[in-house]
Amino acid sequence: INISNGAVLETIGRFDYSVTHFDTPKGEFITISSIDKLFECHINTSTVSSITLSKENAKLGEFSLYVIRFKDENGSNLLSCLLQYDPSKGPGNYLDMAVNRFDALIARYGTQLVL
Repeated sequence: INISNGAVLETIGRFDYSVTHFDTPKGEFITISSIDKLFECHINTSTVSSITLSKENAKLGEFSLYVIRFKDENGSNLLSCLLQYDPSKGPGNYLDMAVNRFDALIARYGTQLVL
C-alpha cells in the first residue's frame, strides 16, 4: 500500500523486487520493479533524507501495521509503504514470512536510516 496526500495505491507483491539506479535532470532515482516489470515504483532519492521502519497500531481496527516511510529534510512523508494483508484472510493477517522479512529489515538497519 502506498499513501500520499492525494492517493492510495495498493498492490500485492513479493519482497524480491529488483532495484536499479538512474540519474535525470530532476535528480537521482531508484526504480523498484517486479521481475516481470508489471509493477514499478520510481523514487527520487535526491529528495529523501531519511527512511523509517515502524510497527504501528491501525487507525481503524485492532491490528498492527508495518510501515516504511521515505521522508524529506523537513520530516514530511514522501512515500509510505505498508505491508498488505492476505486478502483471503482479512486485515491484520499477513502473507507468510512478510512480517519476518520486515522484522529482518529492522534488525539489519534499525528503525531509522539517515541518508
